[in-house]
Amino acid sequence: MTTIIQINRVLIIIIFAVISTSFSKQFCYGQRNQDNKIIYNKDESFLNLPDGVIKSEIAFFNLKSSDSSGYTAKIKVNKIAHKSCTDSTAFFSKGNIYIKEILVGISSENIDQKSRIKTIYYGKYKYGFVLPDSVVNDIYDPVFCHEYSKRNKPIKSDCKVYQSEDKRRVYIYMLNGKGEERYEVIWIIQDDQYYSRVIDVI
Repeated sequence: MTTIIQINRVLIIIIFAVISTSFSKQFCYGQRNQDNKIIYNKDESFLNLPDGVIKSEIAFFNLKSSDSSGYTAKIKVNKIAHKSCTDSTAFFSKGNIYIKEILVGISSENIDQKSRIKTIYYGKYKYGFVLPDSVVNDIYDPVFCHEYSKRNKPIKSDCKVYQSEDKRRVYIYMLNGKGEERYEVIWIIQDDQYYSRVIDVI
């Protein structure tokens, strides 16, 4: 009898954990609600970034900064070359065939007939890591390239990677969604570690 009660308790805990996880993903982050509207945590908006170097560097290339009423100084960042692109992947690198100073790979997957980001890999020389699932798996309707060549060379893309002039920060940028549901997301890598992300509906 005691064993049955313990098993029931474990099952209840597992079910509660699954429901709680699904609920938090649905209403807290960049997924869609039942009305199919894109909703985001406002704390991740560009407007809520503290003034400083990171905000000024992001202002150099993102769209939300030009829409904001306040003035934000812009600090130049350098674009990392976009090497290849398909409907579900994008690949960026800086360096040569022997040494890759910067390496970024983005891939997507289809879940329940919806496309979402699956993984983002960041590499620098011989060091590399995959960004946490919690900051990529809630990003839906990714747009990698508008046009690309037969050899998957990108012709037009809103998917970009930038590096700060002091080489301490890398910004991975995507403009995703369609029509009135377009949004931009920026993942920030600082000192070769994941730092934060910025999301804004455009």
